[in-house]
Amino acid sequence: MKKLFIVLSVVALGFTSCGEASGEASGDKKKAEGSSQKAIPSVVCDCIDSRLNMMKDVMNGMSDEDAELKYAEDKKTCMAMGEGKTPQEIDALNKEAEDCASMEEFKKIEKELMEKMMSEEMMDQGLEAIEDRVSPE
Repeated sequence: MKKLFIVLSVVALGFTSCGEASGEASGDKKKAEGSSQKAIPSVVCDCIDSRLNMMKDVMNGMSDEDAELKYAEDKKTCMAMGEGKTPQEIDALNKEAEDCASMEEFKKIEKELMEKMMSEEMMDQGLEAIEDRVSPE
């Protein structure tokens, strides 16, 4: 679970660094009209959707290893699309990601998953502390 937490943290930051900035203006127009989803499909939103599905699978009991295997190709594709971008391009991609229809749910599930992992980590640390105190060493 610790490994997945690290991966999700890195990927969550990288998600908004993937895709094309080509739909930025249309996203602003749609947002102004009250819609959070763009008229044209977005590669950035595809990445957000993939990570959202991965997090849901983990929350529903899928092992870290199975989730990594299932979503490995999507993760690789999303991370590769962000390579070589300028800070301005990354800012545009971040803005585009915020306009994705699934972003609100992504943030909610990400928060729940992080809380779950932190709780498990604290439990593990507590058990280790107890074991250290009762250890015959």
